[in-house]
Amino acid sequence: MTTESQFDPWLQHRQHAESWTPSPGLVVFVVPHPDDEVLMMGGLLQNVLSNHHLYSVIVLAVTDGEAAYPLTNGDDLASTRRHEQDVALRHLALAQVPPVVRLGLPDSGVHLHTQTLVDAIAEIAESDSVIVAPWRRDYHSDHEACGQAAHTAAQNLGCSIAEGLFWAWSHLSPNDKCQLSKLDLTSDQVYRRRAALEAHSSQLRPPPPFQPVLTGADLEPLHWNEEFYFVSGGTT
Repeated sequence: MTTESQFDPWLQHRQHAESWTPSPGLVVFVVPHPDDEVLMMGGLLQNVLSNHHLYSVIVLAVTDGEAAYPLTNGDDLASTRRHEQDVALRHLALAQVPPVVRLGLPDSGVHLHTQTLVDAIAEIAESDSVIVAPWRRDYHSDHEACGQAAHTAAQNLGCSIAEGLFWAWSHLSPNDKCQLSKLDLTSDQVYRRRAALEAHSSQLRPPPPFQPVLTGADLEPLHWNEEFYFVSGGTT
């Protein structure tokens, strides 16, 4: 069951979400930073990778997350975070680790390179693919830029898009027209999603004087037995 709170403005929308799974075929995961593959897509990644007879998967890693902490060596942090992402994907995939295409766009600067990202998605996805990306209003400039680029590419290709949420849960309130779709997860998938997040130690346990990027309140959705998306386009 979804964690309930009378103060959660999304609760009613989550409770009325319709069940969804992507159509068989290629699923392209557009991931803004290392850790987003877990935070908003970790359940879906497990689902499609475990059904490799139905799906093929490509992870498009947009940035290396080098700007997470100011006044640090960006190259070193980027290397650390790429490694953390590789480990997290192994946790999610078990045997069937997906290929990763790394774009290396600037962390916190994706909005300056949206056409590059649209073109990169278009080179990978096809008209019957499903593109998975952050919601276009997910309260982080890189998330929103990735969502908008993915939406543009999906429209151009005529394929489906599923937009996931992370920062929106705690920073935005839905309007009455919001219609969420949900992917139901097993208890094992919920456990493995949280185990995969532990790979991202730079975001959970940074060295002093930095504070963790991710707090306990931010991570509440990873306890839920569902993953939520806005799904549109194609025939999904």
